Order: sequence, then structure tokens, then C-alpha cells
Amino acid sequence: MRRPRQSGSLDLWHDFGNGFSAGTGLVFASDRMDVNAATFATVRDEDYTVVRLYGAWQVTPRVALKARVENLLDEKYEQVNGYPMLGLGAFAGVEVKF
Repeated sequence: MRRPRQSGSLDLWHDFGNGFSAGTGLVFASDRMDVNAATFATVRDEDYTVVRLYGAWQVTPRVALKARVENLLDEKYEQVNGYPMLGLGAFAGVEVKF
């Protein structure tokens, strides 16, 4: 249960130089069986593919600005039946090395 028959992930990343890098990735799962959260019956869950984009700029050797967009296509999916995953989300941050 909850172990997809087919699943995988792929990430493509590139360093553009001058401190800039960016990438994209995807995760997919298909042919999954689960237990219905309401009836406890065995059900076949829907397949899903989730895409993300991310990038970084190394401002100095100690400071980097980072950003990513998760679930870029706003896929509606559940890893566990009855518990929906988050939709489109954007995140940004600053990394400081001491």
C-alpha cells in the first residue's frame, strides 16, 4: 500500500556563471493503491506529476539569495488518500555562511 508501482524524479540544473544558477525538477508517481480515508476500502489513487523551479544568486562568497516555486502547475494530488497536498507555492530566502 501507498508504494507506487512506477515513480521517479528528475532534476536539471545549470550554473550560468557570475554566481547565477537555476534548475527545474519533477516528481511523478503512478499505479498506487491506498486505503480510502472514509470507508477503509482499498482504492486506486490518481497518478500525479509535480514540477518545481529554483534558482540562486551567489552575491558574495558568504551570501546567497535563493528562490523556488513548488508545484508550478498547481497539481491537485494526494500522496495519502484523504490528505491533499499543497498547491502552488513560492519561497525565497537568504543564505549566510559564517
